[in-house]
Amino acid sequence: LIFVSCFVYSVAYLGRLSYAANITAFAEAFSVSKESLGMVSSMLFFAYGGGQILHFFLAKYYPPRITVSLGMLLTAACNILLALAHDTVSMRAIWLVNGFVQSFFWCNICNTIAKYLASSQLRTWIMFGGFSYCFGTFAVYGISALFVSVNYKITFYIIAALSVFAGILWFAALGFFAKAPKVCEAEEAETANKKSPAAKGFYRGTVLLILGFVALSAIGNSFIRDGVITWLPTILKSDFGFGDSSAVLITMGLSLLSCAGIFAARILSRRMKSKLAALSAVFAVLALFLGAGILSYKSASTVPFIMCFVVIICAIYCNGNFITSVIPFGIRKFGNVGGLSALLDAFCYAGAAAATTVFGAIADRSGWSAVLILSALVSAVSAAVCLVGSLIARRDEIAKQVF
Repeated sequence: LIFVSCFVYSVAYLGRLSYAANITAFAEAFSVSKESLGMVSSMLFFAYGGGQILHFFLAKYYPPRITVSLGMLLTAACNILLALAHDTVSMRAIWLVNGFVQSFFWCNICNTIAKYLASSQLRTWIMFGGFSYCFGTFAVYGISALFVSVNYKITFYIIAALSVFAGILWFAALGFFAKAPKVCEAEEAETANKKSPAAKGFYRGTVLLILGFVALSAIGNSFIRDGVITWLPTILKSDFGFGDSSAVLITMGLSLLSCAGIFAARILSRRMKSKLAALSAVFAVLALFLGAGILSYKSASTVPFIMCFVVIICAIYCNGNFITSVIPFGIRKFGNVGGLSALLDAFCYAGAAAATTVFGAIADRSGWSAVLILSALVSAVSAAVCLVGSLIARRDEIAKQVF
């Protein structure tokens, strides 16, 4: 079940990032502004984030077997339609639909995992579930690098075929697992009996205030993540002289480093008692290396620029794992883990929705140097926000345990 879930979500990520991996090719094919191209990505992020808020309330009513299988077929159709689109207006509409469809996958897969796996198996899922989007990101940039010089549309057709296969695999696998014993049912009953009396009033007072700080950090981290990763191939091509395939390959290699970021989050969560303090430290490192990246960019130093982005991408994904996994699982004895994870994921995509459009608009007007400066400022502000949140959390016993 863990393997099937990771494979399906990795393929879902292919269908989500296919446009971002080929945005440079679209820029040449359509000859439009970076802001206009960024709006297409923003449509997906906007629909995905809105869908996550909806699923926070309704996910428990969805039949995962049908929802995920149908969703994979729909995301396949969206990728084919995007490859055939002739203008950015239709592309925005197609990617808006794809964003909403994509929002169904994570909550349904998590509900399935929660239904069939014992608590002793969840750590394995958390690790490989985190890796699934790393592998998906790596694969989509790899496929794009292979075919962008031939015809970028081939990438979308391959992803559509893989999505159809993943949908069929999920439908067949869930039919098999439906007959398996649900090992978590006894655990759920035991957990309900041991539920902390503070659980009823968890979302109030200091905890609610601290969640506001976490939400702001989620917006800031995703704003940097999706803006930087989406436009990095364009920066490498336009300012450092890389070809399409080379720029995408370097971005693909850097994206694989997100796995190192997830390992870093594991280590920090064990070493540092305050999760918000750990987030603040990582944001500070992120701001520092973004600053170094600005200096490397202005001096046209290719190797230092790329090395800065090695650390930048590790830090971004370390923060992401803290926000959508480590912190939500910290409320296990006080509230619903999946609900908080979905809610924080929605805030992540609120930042992502603004990123590509804002970064593209700033690049059109002031160049990529201004984009990197903005990223460094957002990271520095996020570090301060998390630090303040960690200090406030010390005053409340429950908030201290969770954050």
